[in-house]
Amino acid sequence: MRKHLATALVVIALVNFAAYLVAGQVIGGYAVHGALDSGRYYVARTAHGSRTEVSPGTYHYLRLHERSMFLTHFLAIGVGWALYINKRKPAR
Repeated sequence: MRKHLATALVVIALVNFAAYLVAGQVIGGYAVHGALDSGRYYVARTAHGSRTEVSPGTYHYLRLHERSMFLTHFLAIGVGWALYINKRKPAR
């Protein structure tokens, strides 16, 4: 049961990351590289690249998605480490 839950968490993290990459490409950039300037919201693919103006909702969605990746990535790393440690333990 634990192994299935762990696998599900890793898959969720991978899907979340893939969704983030696709959303950034479709929208034209990422909020982490974007800016709020004079009430307008911008995203960019790189810190010094060209910016794309987006709606406030799109900008906030990308910001939330970026923050959710911290949670899912750390969960996946922790779960992967726990699975690795449990696999190395000798059977009793």
